[in-house]
Amino acid sequence: MKILIIDDDRLTRRVLENKLGILDYSIKTANDAFTGLKMVQQETFDLIISDLLMPSMSGLNLVSIVKQFITTRTPIIVISSLNNEETIQCCLRLGVAHFLPKPIDFELLVSICQSYAP
Repeated sequence: MKILIIDDDRLTRRVLENKLGILDYSIKTANDAFTGLKMVQQETFDLIISDLLMPSMSGLNLVSIVKQFITTRTPIIVISSLNNEETIQCCLRLGVAHFLPKPIDFELLVSICQSYAP
């Protein structure tokens, strides 16, 4: 399974990459939404994991562009410290498959990722 992790926080990217890499998934990372968007335009991913709060372009904008113009098939998991009902509902309306609050429950994340594995 090929996963793209998009987060402006280097430590979060590395932790996610290490935790999911152990499962033998192919992991690519992007340090901002613009870079992640370019990667999604150039490659096909089985799953995208994106932070919500990033400089220049938010995770919500990224999700909106991906779902409207690139692919509706790729599930997107949003991770964020903004854990309120309004944010979660906005994400779900845009087509996000799952919303995980920070700090991340890695057991839950791994379980969700495994549910999308071919």
